[in-house]
Amino acid sequence: MSFRSFLLVAQGDPVGFLMQRPIALLFCMMTVFAVVRIAWSEHQKRAVSSTTTPSQSEQK
Repeated sequence: MSFRSFLLVAQGDPVGFLMQRPIALLFCMMTVFAVVRIAWSEHQKRAVSSTTTPSQSEQK
């Protein structure tokens, strides 16, 4: 029900409506930054673990 009310206020364009508000834009940017940072961190962990894992010949 609240989402429908929001769409009526935003005249059917929720993204454009949110980007016009400075505080909403700030929260959107913070969310994108957090997602990118988490993804980058996970990528770095995988890269480090794949390069430091001993090969099968070294384990024997």
